[in-house]
Amino acid sequence: MHEDLYLGELVGKSLEVRSTPERGRGLYATKRPVGQPALIFTESSLGKIIQVSPCYKRGLACSLCGHVLGSPVWQLQKLTGLQRRADSDILNESLSEILEGQPLFSRVPPLFCSIACLREHERILGRLRSQRKAARLFARYSRKVGCVFHMLALKLLCWCIAEVEKSPERAAAPLRALCSRLYWEAVDMPSEPAEQAAFKAKLQKETEISRQLALRALGPGLELLPIDLKQFLEPVGYAKLLGSLCSNCTSVKYISPVLQYILQIDAMKDGACKTAAIRELEPWIRSLAKNPLDMDGSDVGEAAGEDEQKLISWSAAKPLHFSTALIPPFRGYAIFPRMALMNHSCKPSCGIEFDFAGRIFVLQQPYVDIKPGVELTISYLDSSLESEERLQVQKTKSARSQRISLANNSTFPRALSSAFLTLVMLATTRPRPLVLQPSQAAGMAAAIPNGVRWIPGFENRRVYAVGQVCETLSEVHRDAPGWYLLGPAIVEEGRGLVDPEMPPLEERVYLVTGATKGHGLETAMRLLDSGCSVILHGKSEDLLKRYLSDLSDSFETHKIDGFECDLQEMEDVE
Repeated sequence: MHEDLYLGELVGKSLEVRSTPERGRGLYATKRPVGQPALIFTESSLGKIIQVSPCYKRGLACSLCGHVLGSPVWQLQKLTGLQRRADSDILNESLSEILEGQPLFSRVPPLFCSIACLREHERILGRLRSQRKAARLFARYSRKVGCVFHMLALKLLCWCIAEVEKSPERAAAPLRALCSRLYWEAVDMPSEPAEQAAFKAKLQKETEISRQLALRALGPGLELLPIDLKQFLEPVGYAKLLGSLCSNCTSVKYISPVLQYILQIDAMKDGACKTAAIRELEPWIRSLAKNPLDMDGSDVGEAAGEDEQKLISWSAAKPLHFSTALIPPFRGYAIFPRMALMNHSCKPSCGIEFDFAGRIFVLQQPYVDIKPGVELTISYLDSSLESEERLQVQKTKSARSQRISLANNSTFPRALSSAFLTLVMLATTRPRPLVLQPSQAAGMAAAIPNGVRWIPGFENRRVYAVGQVCETLSEVHRDAPGWYLLGPAIVEEGRGLVDPEMPPLEERVYLVTGATKGHGLETAMRLLDSGCSVILHGKSEDLLKRYLSDLSDSFETHKIDGFECDLQEMEDVE
């Protein structure tokens, strides 16, 4: 590829590309040509781009929000770790090369799925211009340090150079908050005295090398650092900083309670349990945002026992001790827990991630379950100063862009004799009370297998059902997932029989089966968008409840508990 060739010229539009030799790894991102707008990609323009550069063959995604513009989608394994590519272009290039021997996406020209993402990207770039010096310093010295987490400590100190001129308190707070509230716990220490001495000597030498490189990288900026930041350049303070970052590369762990909990989540096998455990972190994040750190330096402590904690409890979960200083509640450097989760790889299996903008986002599915064709959207648990602003932006997005469609392989016993259904009403207007009579419930049970019975009481309403459905129901619908009209007309597997008596859209009620198999929610969303009512069926009750939570952003929800359907009777209905 010619070094002066712009991708934008090949597609008839402009694209941000630096005229730099390709080096066999893709292009570099830089300022766009003067007078030409950035390229907003659509599905129709992907084909030409993929043919242009090998770096695009793995798929495309929005540089800011991570929205996938094409398949395959496995690159989300990388994008979720570097969600803000505007930050990672400057701050993460060297680290990504060290981790995998090649840049991840930092050299792919920025792509945007919307004008809003483009504007936010430009705003971030303006904020990061002062950090270019720090990035160059980090790139210069990071290759001399073998441990990823030691490099992060160096990277953090370099980052402080850019921030200290604007706000010394803001530059010092992440270090102070992180290092003053730690658990010091020695694990896996060699049992033999000689081995212990050798281990301690090796650890001390590695730490001192990293500290000296940090001092050299700071250079003249060392004099500008506030007094409470300089303590972290001393041997003890620097060791505490490294301990807060590194939970895997040495035999000494300094790990906070929330990280212990996250690592427990990471070890879970059941997807539904893991999702539920992840959701339990939300109250802690909200509490963190409402209770910012003490910024006057009084929270600086020397011993592990001074780790100030807060007890956060919530319903249906055991109270856990969380350090309220683990993540600074402002837009800053909050990547440490994410890197500690990585366990020396760039492919964490847990659904919790921390990006470079100080936000926490939850991917409601382990990476191993990501497959082409599965749409993923990241839910943010924002602890930054701009959380309210970002929440307002998120509220303007469509319900389709906010949902998460997951493929779930959970299995349930085949011997269940009944399915307990919980009905939930979704209404754009003020909901009216809904009372189901036994005869109406029986009518619904009869309608499920053949789609010919009308359900009394659901006219002009949107209905959403959450239920644990056993294998027998899946055998009735062998080709599930499918969708069936519950009314005068029969609709099977998406092919409807035209009936002159078919009610208008707003009076139709559809049953969507196999909703947890990957495409059921998408089908339901299309039906809901058209004005129909929907009953969503699937094997995993937890996933269906998650869908309900996502849909509650657009509709008021009501739960109506109360009746059971005999599956054997449903099978016998003619």
